[in-house]
Amino acid sequence: MTQLRRQDVLAGAMAILDEYGLADLTMRRLAGSLNVQPGALYWHFPNKQTLLGAIADTILEPLDAPVSATTWDEQIVEVAHRFRDALLAHRDGAELVSSTYASRLTSTHTREKFASAAIRV
Repeated sequence: MTQLRRQDVLAGAMAILDEYGLADLTMRRLAGSLNVQPGALYWHFPNKQTLLGAIADTILEPLDAPVSATTWDEQIVEVAHRFRDALLAHRDGAELVSSTYASRLTSTHTREKFASAAIRV
C-alpha cells in the first residue's frame, strides 16, 4: 500500500468536483474514493475549506504563466480569457473560486495579474 500524498488528495478532490460538482464534494466521499479513512485527509488539509482553497489555486494555475501580449489592453484581454477558460474547465469552477476568494482561502495572484496589466499605460 502506498502512502497517501497531498497531491493524491487534491487530484481525488478535483476528480469528484468534475464528476459530481461542488455540492457533492465531501470529505467522506473523497476518503472513500481514495480508499482511506476520512481522518487521513486531515493530515494533508486541516479542514474542507483549506482543501477548497487548494483546489481553487489548482484551477487558477493557468494564470501563472507569463503574459505574452505586449500592450496593456491586449494583456488584460489575455488574462481575462485565461481566467474564463480556467473557471469553465471544471464543473462549478467559478462558484468554487469565487467562494474561496471571498473567504480569502486561495493564494493565487489573479488580482495582481489584472492590476499589473491595467497600470501599464
